[in-house]
Amino acid sequence: MGEPTTHPGQPAVIETRLFINNEFVPSRSGNKFHICNPATEALGASVYEADAEDVELAVAAAQAAFPAWSELGGLQRAAARSISKQMGRPARREPRRDLLPGCHHHGQACVY
Repeated sequence: MGEPTTHPGQPAVIETRLFINNEFVPSRSGNKFHICNPATEALGASVYEADAEDVELAVAAAQAAFPAWSELGGLQRAAARSISKQMGRPARREPRRDLLPGCHHHGQACVY
């Protein structure tokens, strides 16, 4: 596998860290997995792989944030959800046709 490739409409830099406790952090283990285009086998990115320790940290952060979240009004929560959805949305709006059957789908990624 070579260097990551970009396509029109795709950001040149892809965030590869985990989002835990309102910040991007590498996984505790430092392990990564490759995401590639199954049609060309071009490397899309190498992203950090969460393990049980990372999940425990994320769950603890979510539990700590819940009291403040539950105090927010409906409009504030709706705005926060909208922002979260925008952050996770792919830059392109058209359907991804480069994902093929036989690979493991993780959101918009295809992992071997």
